Amino acid sequence: MGQDLTPQLRFDRIEDNQTRLRVARDGVWTDLIDIPINNIFYVLEVTPDSRFALAISARGRSTAALVRVNLTDCSEQIIHAKADKDLSDLINFNRFDGVIDMILLHFGDQAPIGLSKAGKTLASLISEQGQPVSIDNLSWARNRGIVTAALSLDAKGYSYYLFDLTASTTTKLGDFYFQQKHGDRLVTKDAVYITAHDGMQLNALVLRPKGVDGSVPMVVEVHGGPAHHVEWEYNHFRQFLVNRNYSVLALNFRGSDGLGKAYQAAGFGEYDRKMQDDMVDTTN
Repeated sequence: MGQDLTPQLRFDRIEDNQTRLRVARDGVWTDLIDIPINNIFYVLEVTPDSRFALAISARGRSTAALVRVNLTDCSEQIIHAKADKDLSDLINFNRFDGVIDMILLHFGDQAPIGLSKAGKTLASLISEQGQPVSIDNLSWARNRGIVTAALSLDAKGYSYYLFDLTASTTTKLGDFYFQQKHGDRLVTKDAVYITAHDGMQLNALVLRPKGVDGSVPMVVEVHGGPAHHVEWEYNHFRQFLVNRNYSVLALNFRGSDGLGKAYQAAGFGEYDRKMQDDMVDTTN
C-alpha cells in the first residue's frame, strides 16, 4: 500500500509454486518478476515516489539482503548484506518514508545496526547497555521518538527499557522477575562453529554448567522445521538443563534457514541422513 492506502504491489501464486510480483501502473496490474519457491523475496515498503521498493531479497545471491528494488526493471541495489547469514529482522519506524531504520541480527555479532538517524541513535543507546545482547518486544510510538524494548545481556534473562530518541536518553523500567530471583544461577552461551565429517561448517550454541570443569552429560537440542533455526537468545529450557549440570548444544544442522541458501539447500533430501550425521558429529 502507498501512504494513501492505494494498492501498489501485489504477489500472486502461479504455476510450479512460483510467486509473481505485479505493480499497479495507471490502474493496470503489470508483471514484474517471478520468484522461485526456494528464493527469499518480500517487500517492506514502497518509496514515496513509487519508483522503488525496499525489500529483503536473495535473488542472485546466497544470503538475503536488504535491497532497493527498481520497480521499472527490477534491478537491485544492496543497502546492507551479510556474507554468512540472512537479514530478516528489521525495524521500520515509518512504513511510508522510504527508509529502513535498524537491522537486528540473530547469529554471531549481536550489535544492532542503525541505518537512519533514528536507527543509529537507538542502536547506540542499546549498545551502551552492554554486549552481546538479544533484543525482543521492540515497539515504538510513531512520530514521538519513544521506543521500548526487552534486552537480554549475555542471554541471561530480560530487562525492560524505554529509549527517548529525541533526547538520546535511556530509562530502565525493570527486570524480569525470574532474572531478579535466579540471576546468579543463569549462564551465558557461546556461538561456535563445528566441522562435520564431510567438512561442512555448522553453526551452534553451547551452554555449560556454572562452575563445573571437565566432562558433563550433554543434551543436543534439535530444532523443529526442519527449515528453522536456533537463535542467540535467552531460553528457559536451556537454562533449566544447565542448572541441573547438563551442558546443552543447540545446533543449526544443514537444512536450517537463516544462514543462506547454500546452508539450507545442503539439507535437501538429507533428512535422517547428513542432517542426522551433523548431530552425531557435533557430539564427538
